Amino acid sequence: MSDISREAPTDDGRADGDTADTTNHRIVRAQPYQGRYVELTDAPGEPHVARDELAPGIGDGDASGWTPSDEPLLSLAQLTDFQLADLISPARTDYLQRRSDDPRWTRMTPSYRPEEFLELHAIEGVAASIREFAEQHHLDVTVTTGDNTDSAQHNELATYMRLVTGGPVDPTALGVGHPSSPTGLADDPAYWHPSGTAPDEFTDRGVPRRPGADAAAAKPFTATGVGTPWLTVYGNHDALVQGRAVGSSLYSEYVQGNRKPVEPPAGYEPADEALVDFVADPMVLTGGPSIPVPADPDRRVLDREGYVKGHLVADGLPVGHGFSELNAETHTAYYVWDAVPGMRIITLDTNNPAGFWDGALNDGQFTWLAERLAEVSADSDDPRLVIIAAHHGLSTLTNGYRDAEHHEELHLADDVEALLHRHPQVIAWISGHTHVNLVTPRARPTDGQQSSPGGGFVEFSTAAVSEWPVQWRHLEVRIAPRGAVIRSTIHDSAAPLHAESWQTPLELASLHRAVAANDPDAVGGLEAQGSARDRNVIVHVPLPPELVSAVLRASLTRD
Repeated sequence: MSDISREAPTDDGRADGDTADTTNHRIVRAQPYQGRYVELTDAPGEPHVARDELAPGIGDGDASGWTPSDEPLLSLAQLTDFQLADLISPARTDYLQRRSDDPRWTRMTPSYRPEEFLELHAIEGVAASIREFAEQHHLDVTVTTGDNTDSAQHNELATYMRLVTGGPVDPTALGVGHPSSPTGLADDPAYWHPSGTAPDEFTDRGVPRRPGADAAAAKPFTATGVGTPWLTVYGNHDALVQGRAVGSSLYSEYVQGNRKPVEPPAGYEPADEALVDFVADPMVLTGGPSIPVPADPDRRVLDREGYVKGHLVADGLPVGHGFSELNAETHTAYYVWDAVPGMRIITLDTNNPAGFWDGALNDGQFTWLAERLAEVSADSDDPRLVIIAAHHGLSTLTNGYRDAEHHEELHLADDVEALLHRHPQVIAWISGHTHVNLVTPRARPTDGQQSSPGGGFVEFSTAAVSEWPVQWRHLEVRIAPRGAVIRSTIHDSAAPLHAESWQTPLELASLHRAVAANDPDAVGGLEAQGSARDRNVIVHVPLPPELVSAVLRASLTRD
């Protein structure tokens, strides 16, 4: 990606032709959030910051041997955590947000976002930003790093794939605008009612009314799509009911039904933690007071095979979006993507099959990963640099839970990091899950004989599309005599900074971002944008000379 000169922003807060690149300008809160609604404003862009933890001396000006190649080995867009929800599904537990202060229920929340009825439009805004970038710059692939759906439902998956590929989208297929969705429950002050007149807890905090936005959000529109090949990563909300519990045929039948709970069952009180009960059996929260919703067979809960098969018949390239027929046959959701000479993307399924939301690798996948890494070592017939793509990063690869049905050995962060450090061709790990922009260099341990780290890899965690700051990350990998140079650039949504009518998809995406910026209960929190060192950065990853030479030779075969 070449640098783009800064231009004066247009009336919508975006510079002409800048494709929302935050090195040109950024969208930020006008002042810190202190319990009352805060407007968004335009701010100066951020230059790239050098991260030298893996290559000491770069920050002091010692850049000898670090002049990168003219052409990138890989140009990649990452976006993550759509959590695209069917708002009237019986699987929804949005009513539990009222109990977020009760420690017995804390890990079942957040279960509601005031901006969630605009999630399709937020995705459209980010996809349009990626497409605009791809029309001006080379972009090999877009990777969505999991939690593409909210509760592993077929209708959520179908809508997600259409939004990323492009084509007609009907928000009512996910309950947007329905009287039983949160925006329709005008007498319930726990939800934001943009067209309402009665007080609710959000307008009490200063969130303004936006009359007609809920009706406009229900209108069909044609999605832009990202305009590139795209790959899918399997997240905990794609694998588990509400991202927490294993679905069953009984539960799948239940969510296709015509009643949506609005309270837990009468008399139910968790003995310890509601999450523990829910993981043991998600039916524990069914049977309480409810409201009518249309029955819908498209709400059926998907297992891994169903999730993979959905991608195998989806539009767009590559066919299967990373998944293969072998994945469907073996009920697996991990794969390699080798379409770019000199590079390999290894996509992992880091979900614990027994439940809970943090991650792990089972023993079979751990062995498979070791084999796939060995295939592309410097002394192999096909040397490549490797990027790991997973929903969980190492900081959340901490879920050792097993039950009577799932008792295979699990590998957590220490095991996985040690394996990756044995393979210097691994240069990066991209993830979501935490809903926060974060860059974490992982230095390779030394034997005590060296005074500086011996290389390693860097983790790039990216904030959620479903929450503030609604961004995506561009990664560009180039090769230099001493190793790989990775440039990370954060991009804003294509949505305008301010909107007046809230009628078009991008205007509604603007409203989504403004409300999300004022949601203190978000998973990523109010500072999910991270620090400057977590956004626009340049990371230098030392590599063995023989690996640099081998990858350079391989890159010459690129068209």
